[in-house]
Amino acid sequence: MPQVNIYKTFIAAGLMIGLFGWMESSFQSASALQFRATGRKLPGRRVGAGTRAFVSPRLEAPGTRGPAPAPRLPGRRQGAGSRGNETGECLPANSGPLVALLPATNLGLTTAAYPQFFWSLPASNASLAEFALYDVDAKRVNRNLIYKTTFSITGEAGIASLSLPKDVNLPPLKSGQNYRWSVSLICNPGDRTQDVTVNGWVQRVTPSSTVSQQLKQADPRDRPAVYAQNGIWFNTIETLVDQRCARPKDAALAGSWSELMKSVELEVIANRPLICVKDEG
Repeated sequence: MPQVNIYKTFIAAGLMIGLFGWMESSFQSASALQFRATGRKLPGRRVGAGTRAFVSPRLEAPGTRGPAPAPRLPGRRQGAGSRGNETGECLPANSGPLVALLPATNLGLTTAAYPQFFWSLPASNASLAEFALYDVDAKRVNRNLIYKTTFSITGEAGIASLSLPKDVNLPPLKSGQNYRWSVSLICNPGDRTQDVTVNGWVQRVTPSSTVSQQLKQADPRDRPAVYAQNGIWFNTIETLVDQRCARPKDAALAGSWSELMKSVELEVIANRPLICVKDEG
């Protein structure tokens, strides 16, 4: 079973994503981090439990050349309420939603073969959660489950993550292909229709030579901004979370995270705690 991290440090959240092209301009400082993205929103849900889905704004200033438009894929980054939800059996009142940390397009880019996925857990009475990853065909009609794991949760609110394991015969993500992923709170193991679920998409990409050069020349502290300016969502959030965990009292990093989350309209989870857990080995 992979290591599931719940990061506990008060941080704010925000980002946005581009699909087909990246901005090859100079990057911002880490203290003014914003995710650059445009395009149509793909169907999906990244936030759940009774909150209204967000619509991402365009972040580009007039006359600037940003990422090429990205379609909005099917999915939901906010979890839908369940019957258990409505009776308070799973999610207490005012506990907030389950949220997949994704841009409003529901699609995040990554350069990693085995990326790390992030979501925000609300306070709940659930003791189990499930992560799943699917290989989807080009028409998004058929999907094939390629990885699934169930893990224990404490019921406390917080930002959690899971890295795809390399040691379970799971093939690396293919470049240019969309994969669908989901996280579910298992409210009633005997009735999975009561799950609260969020889902979205991930695509592996190869950075351009310009982006690679920017990353090579950048101070480690500025690398999240390089990824964000070029629309590479998963790398942006992973590198910034790593920095926040290493320096939890750094006000500039906290400000960067807050700006990032504002840019993808995920203020709803801005103050959720983060527990930083070192991976074993």
